[in-house]
Amino acid sequence: MVLSVSVRQGNAEPQSGQLFASLVYMRHVFHFDQLLGEVLLQLPEHFPPATDYLETYKSLALDRIRGQEVIGNPLHVYTVIKRLVHYWPDIKPALEHYMQAASKGCEDTHPECQNWSMINECVINRNYMLVYCPQACHVCPSPALRSEVLKLMSASETTVLPTSDDLTGAALALTRLQRIYRLPINSFMAGRIAGVSSSVSKSSLVY
Repeated sequence: MVLSVSVRQGNAEPQSGQLFASLVYMRHVFHFDQLLGEVLLQLPEHFPPATDYLETYKSLALDRIRGQEVIGNPLHVYTVIKRLVHYWPDIKPALEHYMQAASKGCEDTHPECQNWSMINECVINRNYMLVYCPQACHVCPSPALRSEVLKLMSASETTVLPTSDDLTGAALALTRLQRIYRLPINSFMAGRIAGVSSSVSKSSLVY
């Protein structure tokens, strides 16, 4: 099942707003999404954008475990684009701060770190605390996790990631799909298309 009857198979970079229509580029996007999801699942602590990202990522991971098609499922295509557009811009700098803390040996460098952590500064002033108070905030990464984050950051430089225009394009394509094939809206919003079910939640389909 595909999002659009005009899905492109070639390697030409898609036009703005049309990333969803390229199977080649969407495979790269899904691969990046999987790298990011696995990194976020391993983090010793979760910050709001990471928690929000994982809320919809887990439904895709569940369908993947069940052996269901995800790259060709229009609902998963839309939700992967949506979560990358909404949350990656906040997750990326947070992971960069995370790695900066790891490169410094992951030691607290301010005498007030423990006191600050007790008054929730690890959440309120997260980026500063990750750099100067990583032990107090319990965010020191293992060597294995550090390697995975480095792999993810490298992939972010080589993957064509979706933009807000791509999110709009994917939303419009879903609307066309529902209208042209007269799909029951209740089934559609419940993650079912033409008898094929997925774990995509109703809330994740809201633009």
